[in-house]
Amino acid sequence: IKTTKANLLLVDPQRCFTQKTGALYVPNAEIDMANIANLITAYNEFIASIAITGDFHPSVMISFPNYWVNEKGEQPAIFSVITVADVENGVWKTADPANQEWALFYVRQLEQNNKTKNNNFFDLRIWPYHAVAGTEGANFDPIVLDAIAPYMDNKVTVVMKGMNPHTEQQGALEADVPVPGDAQTTKNTMLANWLDNAIANGGDIIAGGEALDICFAYTIYSILNYLPADLHNRVVILADCASPIYPELGRVFIDD
Repeated sequence: IKTTKANLLLVDPQRCFTQKTGALYVPNAEIDMANIANLITAYNEFIASIAITGDFHPSVMISFPNYWVNEKGEQPAIFSVITVADVENGVWKTADPANQEWALFYVRQLEQNNKTKNNNFFDLRIWPYHAVAGTEGANFDPIVLDAIAPYMDNKVTVVMKGMNPHTEQQGALEADVPVPGDAQTTKNTMLANWLDNAIANGGDIIAGGEALDICFAYTIYSILNYLPADLHNRVVILADCASPIYPELGRVFIDD
């Protein structure tokens, strides 16, 4: 690692993921946060910049149960997956009928993403309500906030994502399926600009955060898709600063 000009990327170090009482707690995330905070404190002079991403979801969104309903008026169970066949056959419909056409396009596009992008994680999984804008769970973990506080004015870029109710934005650079008319779902310009500057300063991009197998993985893949192949070796994963929700998916990501 070229530590003299390292650029630190922190993916979604938010309370809903990092605290045991959080809605979508990632096992061992509190250890990851402590390691990240220690890294920032001990090596701040070698860190040129910090980008910290966060989900700031609306209360109704496509991967929350309340976006969907079956013929009995029931909502899908958390952690269940809604497939193309489910939407085509009416197993699950959008609670607001105006969203039905988009939802069918969305799940079909996710299926195409699985065939065309360099990962195997694209599906429509229903998550617990988490990281809703304005709630405590959306706040950044206090130990990380304390570590970055001295550098907020000159080193830190906060990257907001996941705000459009009609698409997941698990990768910080782009939404799983871009929504027409919402440019930030096509490319998050704030993160893209940070990446461009990080590459220009000659240092590596060192990355940690949560969850290793979901938002962290999507973000790393989207960055690799964004950067030229000859710069991929500038992206370094901090293995002791990220943990998975699903260990088997975490292993697939690391092996990849």
